[in-house]
Amino acid sequence: MLRPAILLICFLFLPLSVRAQDIATASAPAPTESVARLPTPTPDLVAQYFTDLSFQQNQYQKDYLDYVAKSKVHTTYRTITTQKERLDATRLVLITRNNLLKTYLMYLRVLLAKHSGSSPTETERLQIELSKWEAYFDEQNSIVTSLNNESDITVWSADFAQKYITVQQLLYTTLVQHEINQRTEVTAMLQSLTNQIQNSGKINSDIQWFSDLPIKFDLVAQSLSKSAATSVTRQNNPTRFYNFYPDAKLELNKAKNYLAQIATDLKVIVIKNWR
Repeated sequence: MLRPAILLICFLFLPLSVRAQDIATASAPAPTESVARLPTPTPDLVAQYFTDLSFQQNQYQKDYLDYVAKSKVHTTYRTITTQKERLDATRLVLITRNNLLKTYLMYLRVLLAKHSGSSPTETERLQIELSKWEAYFDEQNSIVTSLNNESDITVWSADFAQKYITVQQLLYTTLVQHEINQRTEVTAMLQSLTNQIQNSGKINSDIQWFSDLPIKFDLVAQSLSKSAATSVTRQNNPTRFYNFYPDAKLELNKAKNYLAQIATDLKVIVIKNWR
């Protein structure tokens, strides 16, 4: 009899979009694509990948419910036919789960490229890692298709459970880096705007607000640095993922708030002192 806990057919957790939401871990056939880096995405391309992700999630949920139903039937009747139907449903739901994970990796890889200029080296490193795992899930689908007994499926699932911790680390690290890239880009824009206002000759550059701005910019940099540091958290438990994203999100929100304050300060400076 298959053990559901070991099979890992039940819901695992994935961060979705630019915040950590829990979604079911699995998927249906993903779009065929090389693992080579994608071109700089347009908003439409990001939306397309997100649509693909939603489709894969729905397909997985459908296959998961079918697996549950076939398992219940076999538990009741225990015939050769019901056993085969459950085995077929098991392989299918494992494949659709792999495809959902691959599609999510693809979506993150495209999303990450939106602000890649803020941190090109780290962004490219993560994109390469995401591509490697996309190829891994393609390979695993070939393996799952060939599994023809419950014992081998259980062994495969146990191995997958260990690897999935590494995948989760990459997913959340990518989300953190994406938000760091966003805030770094906004920081550069505000620094440029600050310089333009100071050098415009239309305002007194000695006013108190200008002296406070470097402090706030430093606080932004500190928060972004701390958020990046959370991503290197060691996963010491081989069977359970430690989610560092909430700690990173705390620092990312601090940076966001400081940037909002800087933008407000600049607006007030111009309104009150422009001549």
